[in-house]
Amino acid sequence: MPETRTIKVYGTCNEVVTSDKVFFLISCTSNKPSAQEARDSVEKRQEYIISSCQHENAKDIKEISSLTRSNDLFHFRKDTQMFLSSRERALTLSNRFIEKLDSVVEIKEPNFGFKDKTVTEIGKKLLINACKVAHDKASQLCNTMDMKLGRCVLMEELESGFVDGSLIANNINEKEYECKVALTYIVY
Repeated sequence: MPETRTIKVYGTCNEVVTSDKVFFLISCTSNKPSAQEARDSVEKRQEYIISSCQHENAKDIKEISSLTRSNDLFHFRKDTQMFLSSRERALTLSNRFIEKLDSVVEIKEPNFGFKDKTVTEIGKKLLINACKVAHDKASQLCNTMDMKLGRCVLMEELESGFVDGSLIANNINEKEYECKVALTYIVY
C-alpha cells in the first residue's frame, strides 16, 4: 500500500478594527466647610453630567461617591463611569465638561474596547479568510509540482486575537486582529 503524502501550509489574515465601545470616567469634586455643602455642590454639577451623558447615548452609567474630611474641610467626590459608542462622543463630552465645569471635573483618558459580539464576528471572518489563504497556497504549490490537491485532513488555528504593538493600526481607537492557521492536505 502506497504511503499517504501530505502537504502542510500556513495562512494568515489580519484586519485593523475600529473600537465600538469607549469606557469613559469623569470625577467631580468639591471641598466645603460642611458635608452637605460639599455634596450639594457636586450633585448640582452631577445633574448636568448625567443629562449630557444620556444625550450622547451613554450606556451602563454608574456613579460612585465618597466623602472624606481633611482638617476643617469636607471633600466630596463622585465618579461617573459609562460606555459610549465612539471616540467622537467621548471627545464631545470631554470638551463640554472641561468648558462648562472647568477645575471641579477630572476626565480620565478614554479606554477603547470591543463588544464581545464584534470580537466573535471578526474572529470567524478572519479564520475563514486565513483558511482560504492557506488553501490557495496549497493549490498553487500542487500546480507547480504537478500534483493534485486532495482533501484537508487537519486544520489548526495557531493564533487568533488582537496584536500588541501593531504597526498597521494608526489611531488610538484601532487595533489589529490577526488569525493564523495551518492546514494539512493529502496530495496525489
